[in-house]
Amino acid sequence: MKTHHFPSRGVALRWSAAAAALAAATTVALAGPKGEITVRQLGDARITVDGNIADWPLVAFKSAAQQPLFPEGQNSVSTLAKGDHLVFDKRRVGLFNGTGAAAFGAGDNDFGAATYFAYDMKYLYILAVVIDDTLRDDRDATPNGTQGFFNDGFEFFLDTKGDSMDCISELSFPSIDEEAPNSDDFQVTVALNGTFKPTGAAADVLGARQSVERAGNLDLIGPDKGGPGGIYRDQLDLIGGPDIAARKVSDLRAAGARNPELAAKPNVKFSGYVIEMRVPLRNRIPSATTDHAMGFELFWRDVDKVNGDPEGPDPGAGGGDISWATWGQSTAVDCSDPAKSLFTSSNWGQLVFDKADPLVPVPAGKPSLLFVTSTQDNAPNADGDLVDFLKDNGYGVVPFTANGSSPDGLRAAAASTTAVFISESIGSTSVVEPPGQGTGVFSLKNTDVPVISFEAFMFDNADWVKRTPDGSNDFVNWGNTGRSEVEPIGLFDVDDSLYIQKPGHPIAKGLSGKVKVYNEPYSFTFAIPSPDADVVASVDAAGSVPTLFVYDKGDRLPDGSVAPNKRIGLFLGQAANPNANYGPAVANLTEAGRQLLLNTVAYVAPATPAAPITLGALRLEGGSVVLTWQGGTGPFTVQDAGDVTGPWSNVATTSDRTTSQPAQAARRFFRVLGK
Repeated sequence: MKTHHFPSRGVALRWSAAAAALAAATTVALAGPKGEITVRQLGDARITVDGNIADWPLVAFKSAAQQPLFPEGQNSVSTLAKGDHLVFDKRRVGLFNGTGAAAFGAGDNDFGAATYFAYDMKYLYILAVVIDDTLRDDRDATPNGTQGFFNDGFEFFLDTKGDSMDCISELSFPSIDEEAPNSDDFQVTVALNGTFKPTGAAADVLGARQSVERAGNLDLIGPDKGGPGGIYRDQLDLIGGPDIAARKVSDLRAAGARNPELAAKPNVKFSGYVIEMRVPLRNRIPSATTDHAMGFELFWRDVDKVNGDPEGPDPGAGGGDISWATWGQSTAVDCSDPAKSLFTSSNWGQLVFDKADPLVPVPAGKPSLLFVTSTQDNAPNADGDLVDFLKDNGYGVVPFTANGSSPDGLRAAAASTTAVFISESIGSTSVVEPPGQGTGVFSLKNTDVPVISFEAFMFDNADWVKRTPDGSNDFVNWGNTGRSEVEPIGLFDVDDSLYIQKPGHPIAKGLSGKVKVYNEPYSFTFAIPSPDADVVASVDAAGSVPTLFVYDKGDRLPDGSVAPNKRIGLFLGQAANPNANYGPAVANLTEAGRQLLLNTVAYVAPATPAAPITLGALRLEGGSVVLTWQGGTGPFTVQDAGDVTGPWSNVATTSDRTTSQPAQAARRFFRVLGK
């Protein structure tokens, strides 16, 4: 529409809550004088949370955000620590909770950690690769993992608004103050935890848990700390897959680790563990958006038996068997001496989300889509799932934030990709020139790049439909079904099916008649294009309300101009009705709906055929057989058999490119099936 999900042309949605639900504010980050961690987009990489290093492009990480030698960082108002990951260096950390100077020094394998960060349109990903010869995952006996600080792991603070510069616990230490600016601050405990080891998992798989330890907003924690009912845990449970996973690794170098200790001592074999996790973004956690920096601090925990009684009465308070070290060189917890305080947010660094330097750029020759989205941080939109779907089907996807962009910026970005794909999540006038004007001209009007859009309210600006003289919406020549404004022409009801009008068109690919494209009824984009357009599908059987139409290069548009390249209006609708007030989720598309979407994209950017599946060498790791593979397109099915002729049985995969199975004495064969 002409603004962010709701029109600015004097027309109100019947679903009036949309404006409140989708409003997003940009905040200037203040926190972070003690260093900066650059969090880079994954780009063409995909991360599966399984505790495996293999799918992390560790070679792409450039430099560690390393503090100066202790105590210089503690005594400075700011530091120059800057990089895209953290490494543990006992000369550059602060020790607290009674941890002595001799901690972390028992030998090569006593302790060391490299902590990496990345993000996509849905999650902040964190990978910790830890050198450690004594793994403790047994001391937290709580049902929800709320005493994870008894076990090996790490903890981090987030100031999601990036506006805290004070002691965050002045009122009720050790809790976090509930009033501004600390109401959005919270602390997460990340720990190995044997209670949460997945049932039937391989011997090298460990249990792990993340839990909010303290928060300025108690709704993050909920009524039962670590359990359901708190915002943080509920959002983790909504992921639909693991939010955290851990593995024991007998040879970190062989597993692909790149900790600096490994490079310094190439002849030493290092063992330890891996923790991999994700934190929901896009306001799923209040203010957790990537359009601004977040205040950040992290500290590590190493739990050993050597310095004290591991079953002591108060191991969390410096009982001698837990060693604590903070990246920001804090050495005290309370705020009595602000310069040394872990709870003084001016001693924190910040996470800065980089949109320009992806970890894995789209490879040359791979068809790439400039995915034009809103701020990327709106919780209701389903753009992240749609991006994953396109990636899974062979496309490189480059997100582009429309809101706040310039016409020249959009044109420059479009020129470097195969095609442009515009989501309905944008404000329609964010892609016009001049920006924000209802009568503006689509910024890519004359650009020789294919464009697909399911934002109906920019169709007029692009001259794909007849304009109104004043630039207002008319809800007759374009719009969405399911809106109160289109009720007079009989399109208020949402539906689940469309009608194919040109079965012979490459987009229809043989589909004909009435085709169910939504599992649950939803809205459709519709438009009345010029006679030159091919109407592939319509909302109605008669074909009078087109919902999927194509202008080929050279076709005449309604204003008399000529399409410089393919221009396609896609059938996907938008949240416009109380009966369809959720994003156009890929999960709601039927198989036919998904195929119609992929056919549309393939019409402007044919996908590169997937390389054949090739299996890597089997390896033994921690009593398990590990199998990896390359090529192919998922989802993958892994099968094993006692003989090469079968019978074959499905086995569980631990990610989309690897599986780990318990080693057996009997002969076994494996095979991988994919698209």
